[in-house]
Amino acid sequence: MSKFVLVVFLLTIALAPAQVHAREPWKSTFDSLSQVKTIETGETYRVNLDDLHPTQFAVGKAEIRHRYAEITEMDKQELRAHLKKKIGTVIIGPDQTFYLVDGHHLASALLMDGAHEMLVNVTNDWSKLSQKEFFERMIRMKKLWPYDEHGNGPLDPATLPHSIRQLRDDPYRSFAYKVRKAGGFEDLTVPFQEFMWANLFREHFSLEDLRQRPATTLKAALELSHTRGAAKLPGFIKNPKACEKMLTQ
Repeated sequence: MSKFVLVVFLLTIALAPAQVHAREPWKSTFDSLSQVKTIETGETYRVNLDDLHPTQFAVGKAEIRHRYAEITEMDKQELRAHLKKKIGTVIIGPDQTFYLVDGHHLASALLMDGAHEMLVNVTNDWSKLSQKEFFERMIRMKKLWPYDEHGNGPLDPATLPHSIRQLRDDPYRSFAYKVRKAGGFEDLTVPFQEFMWANLFREHFSLEDLRQRPATTLKAALELSHTRGAAKLPGFIKNPKACEKMLTQ
């Protein structure tokens, strides 16, 4: 191997990590939740994605792929602006565990992009509770979704995945995201809103409908979203206009 080739090879290795971290411009702005000595509720921190503990059993993998495609098109500044708008929420649990309440899909998309961190806001510190007391409060305050990728539950919160990477795929959760984007219901800050809608669609459409007849099924889901049967779900739109064009196509 010539000296020139060797130098180029070594430079490539040296620069590779820098290229990955170049898309994570938070170190000079936000403290690390994993390293800070005193955690303040209401404050925003950067956190290692592998330090986050899920509060749900599943995600919509199709939605994650969509979000991944979006962020890969962004340059560093666009990504910075996007992530400042899409801040996750975390509750501190026993043993200083960081329970991610909102942001599972973004965290998963960032992992696909090779990122290591995201921004989160610490809403509560319940670290002094016992594990049993903590999960009871999480369920009572609706900060945890104890249902699996098939809608079965409630399940024992102690069996939740221990990392974002272990979340399983619920196709109906992705479908609910698709329906919302098409104007089926309003996007609220209600935790696990789209899982609630996913369970409605699970009752009316088969997986074959979702996969083999996507356009027809989406149109039917939009119609269903504005009926009395969906009226109690968060984000219900009684007189939709956003999806009228979709329904007439």
